[in-house]
Amino acid sequence: VENFSIGETILQINVFENDNKIAYKHFVLSNIKKYPILKKKKLSVIDGRYNIGVKVGNLDLLFAKSSISYHLGGLISLKVNDEEYLIDEILPSIFRPTTNNDYANYFMYDNNMLLSYSKYLRLDYKSTSYEFDDEKFVIKFKYLLDHRNETGIWIKYTVNDCAEILIDVEYEKLQDISEISMLGLRFELLKNKRKIQYCGLSGETYPDRKAGGIYGVYDLEVEDGYTNYMTPQECGNHEDTRWLILSGEQSKLKFEYMYASPLGRL
Repeated sequence: VENFSIGETILQINVFENDNKIAYKHFVLSNIKKYPILKKKKLSVIDGRYNIGVKVGNLDLLFAKSSISYHLGGLISLKVNDEEYLIDEILPSIFRPTTNNDYANYFMYDNNMLLSYSKYLRLDYKSTSYEFDDEKFVIKFKYLLDHRNETGIWIKYTVNDCAEILIDVEYEKLQDISEISMLGLRFELLKNKRKIQYCGLSGETYPDRKAGGIYGVYDLEVEDGYTNYMTPQECGNHEDTRWLILSGEQSKLKFEYMYASPLGRL
């Protein structure tokens, strides 16, 4: 029995034959999330005409209220110890990149419209709202997927005085789409963020082939996530990810899935 994630107890059963592990299975015995009490810091907000900045301790955030310059709008800068992590803003996505297996299950044909929705979205800047006090800052953005019917995805950022960022994503059902392949966020990191530690399954795992992954905490470089397949395709996915830590040159940034089930993807 091991505690890989705060508030979760994992039971992993291993079967050995002649000192060789031939089978294994893990179970979540307790999934009540418990978080340590963090030290509170001063929360400062600078409200500009086009942007709004938030500073809590060594965390600096910059939000674009609307589409300006080459930014679509949203969270456009995230710094820890004055070290930038983002190249561009964080955006929602409902399309899962394809693998070679998708030729057989017709995923790419059934979900090709999801790629268009995720790529050509825009910010409904009139729906942007925010509020703040001495303890927290809250801002909401709506990104339109279906421009004719004005349906899309809401992203709410809550920054508290413990330098934590809580992100909630709400999807409005599209009229011509029965189901979506993924609901998540996409963003590009600076190239010097190359070291990753994560809690989840070992190796490259996907929904249709993850039974062989061993649950644990793993360290890897960004290059380790690349698989040189003969057919170029999406690769390096990790199912059932509880949390991950990105390491920069002088800082670290932790992402943690707030709910025990369903599990996150990396």
